[in-house]
Amino acid sequence: MNGAKADINWVFVSAGLSALEEGDEFRIYVSEGPLFRVLLELTELPLADAQARLEAIQLTSFVDAEVFDETRSIGTVLGWRVVGAGTSLAGDQVLPGTSIALTASKGPAPRVVPNVVGLTLEDAQAGAAAAQLSVVAGEDVFSNDVPVGIIVSQDAAAESELPRDGSFTVVRSKGLDLIALPELDGLSFSDAQNALIEAGFTIGSLLGTTEGSFESISILAEPVGDLYRRGTAVDLIFL
Repeated sequence: MNGAKADINWVFVSAGLSALEEGDEFRIYVSEGPLFRVLLELTELPLADAQARLEAIQLTSFVDAEVFDETRSIGTVLGWRVVGAGTSLAGDQVLPGTSIALTASKGPAPRVVPNVVGLTLEDAQAGAAAAQLSVVAGEDVFSNDVPVGIIVSQDAAAESELPRDGSFTVVRSKGLDLIALPELDGLSFSDAQNALIEAGFTIGSLLGTTEGSFESISILAEPVGDLYRRGTAVDLIFL
């Protein structure tokens, strides 16, 4: 024992004894160091659950990568590694305080919105479905340039991005906004003017006098059948 004392500094706690007599026996406990922790399988766990389980066994963690994944929801653990020991597997042992790097899912990748202007609603829906998006038809509008039933505009710009299974709204053409010429015979200038404006025409010039009787009208725009485009200018002739 005397030789051992020369080489080793023993630290012990005596149970109520302040000294030992020569020849007394005592027991020495040698530490094996911290208790090793068994690595857990973390893949497929929600991120918060994985971090809580690591904290419970005195291991630290951090998210070092987030990647898109088509099947795992946002925040799901896709993989993990032991910092400084990348080949470690679940079931291996590590010291307390060991750091675990986690890879988490960002959910499905966003989808690129196709350009559907100029298409029918059916063709637009088919194109959007290929990108796992859907198309919603909004209220139709009149158009001087786009045939009936063809898409005039979309509320999500082409080449922008939407979440997978997202939707965007399109507006289709109702074709030309055509109006009929009202009956003006026998009307005063004021009544004829009001009738034309209410029908959708605009008033151009006046030939004659507002105190005269309705004679005729002059329209330079070509009719579409018996109808005219809304906003067509009408020149009135009162004599």
